[in-house]
Amino acid sequence: MTCTIDNVAVPDLLSSYRVRSPAFNYTTPPNNNLLEAAEGEPCYNDPSPTPTPFTVVGAVADGFYLMVAPLSLGAHTVHFTGQSGNILSGTYEDMTYNLTVTPMPALLTTGRQGTNAMILSWPQTASGYVLETTSGLNPANWSPAEASVQTFEGQYQVTIPMIGPVNFSG
Repeated sequence: MTCTIDNVAVPDLLSSYRVRSPAFNYTTPPNNNLLEAAEGEPCYNDPSPTPTPFTVVGAVADGFYLMVAPLSLGAHTVHFTGQSGNILSGTYEDMTYNLTVTPMPALLTTGRQGTNAMILSWPQTASGYVLETTSGLNPANWSPAEASVQTFEGQYQVTIPMIGPVNFSG
């Protein structure tokens, strides 16, 4: 198994990125299920008048999960190769992804109100954001900011006092 990003090999792929779940059980529908359709396993199809679901005992998820630092702006090529199973009955994968990284528009805008307040604004289409505050950064002790969020012209807005660092994350 190999992986390259822009023709640079990812080191330690086999030992650093493999993840296996604990054993678990699951039940599939009696027909038209993933084991029958995707894996071509007709034994997981019960065409009888009263079909019975199939329970798989002791299954595990096993795979390689690669998470990399954000790529720089521009074009990139990610190439994976690998084999599963054995030489006689396994499958060989050879996948190439051509990616283009583009800048994201800034969602958060800031402005001052007088000398002791800041206005933060972000689009109402952005959800799941939490406004937090901390009294210092070493160490940071983030907690929810006690600020009232208002809506104005398609934006969420909050006015906060400038007494310490502010974290806005989503």
